[in-house]
Amino acid sequence: MSLTAKLDTIGAGAERNIAPVALKQMHQATEERQNSGILDEMIRPGQPQSYPTR
Repeated sequence: MSLTAKLDTIGAGAERNIAPVALKQMHQATEERQNSGILDEMIRPGQPQSYPTR
């Protein structure tokens, strides 16, 4: 079983055990974060960094 398949199985099991109201809030928060643009500002591997100077 691949890692992706294992994680999908774990996620599906978790969704069955989480209250529907809480699950809805979790999905809404994830969607809001993705739509906020904050993920576009994340540092990516290999991206050059600027370091503050004093």
